[in-house]
Order: sequence, then structure tokens, then C-alpha cells
Amino acid sequence: MKLDRIKFARLISYLSRNAGGTLCIDEIQTIDNMIDIDVKPVPVPFVDAKLVNELLKAMKYGQKIEAVKAYRSLTGLELKEAMRAVEAQWSYFKPKAENQPVKLSDIGR
Repeated sequence: MKLDRIKFARLISYLSRNAGGTLCIDEIQTIDNMIDIDVKPVPVPFVDAKLVNELLKAMKYGQKIEAVKAYRSLTGLELKEAMRAVEAQWSYFKPKAENQPVKLSDIGR
């Protein structure tokens, strides 16, 4: 029998109320050992720095299609949502020629 943590807590609460008192820690541990609780680990999301750099570079140089591709790779969004997100930020970037140096103060204008 597989239970999640909430169901296990409800079970312990129910047994405590109906056992005529409270359950001691040994009784709770015995119940816990009898029940197989399958709790899957939650993956820790991370951002790939290369993809972030590709996104910023594409935005900086006015490459909207490349920016959308990089954004989709980062977020996993569908094309339509990724295009909306990139276009919402597009006005903050001034497209520059690729060989022209860029100042950090230029990003975000």
C-alpha cells in the first residue's frame, strides 16, 4: 500500500483519536515501517549559462528567431508563448552590429 505524506499524517491523526489517547513514537515508527511510502524526489531546476548567453546575444544583435529558440530551450514553452515573452522584452534591447562593442549599460535600455 502506497500513501503520500498527507494521507500518512491523516492516518496517524485518525489512529491517535481512536486509540484512546496519543500514539507514542515507537507506535508511529511501527506504522511507518508497515506502510510503503513512495515519495518521488523533486528535480532541482537549473539554468544553462550557455543558453542564457545565447539568448542575450541574440537579443543584443536583433536576432529575434534565435532569441525565441534560446528562450524555448530555457523554459520549455511552446512557440507562441516564447514569442510573446521575447517580444515583451524586445524593446529593452537595442540591436547592434555583431562586431560593435557592447557596454553593460546598453543592455536594459
